[in-house]
Amino acid sequence: MSQVRLVGEDRKMSLAIDMDSVKEVLLPDGKWHQITDDSFEIDTYQYLRAKKAQPGGDDAKVRLGGGQEEVLSACGARWIETNSNGKKRRVFCPITSIQAVSYG
Repeated sequence: MSQVRLVGEDRKMSLAIDMDSVKEVLLPDGKWHQITDDSFEIDTYQYLRAKKAQPGGDDAKVRLGGGQEEVLSACGARWIETNSNGKKRRVFCPITSIQAVSYG
């Protein structure tokens, strides 16, 4: 665990993020995206045609799986957010797109 001494204070800082406490995610669009239903998760990602391949499968119907290409991050994040009309949508992004998280 990384520790930083703050001037005039005896506090220790940790960069550990409790995924169950994440309430908002800041993306490159400059907006905070609010997490609904404590749905924030991090996992490897796959681009596939769900009707033809099973998530987590290693068959040829998976177009791109996390870690297949050296230059692409194998990790992604996902969550559910609710728009101003009350409609829920699932959001997926590479972990490198997350600029900050907030416990709200």
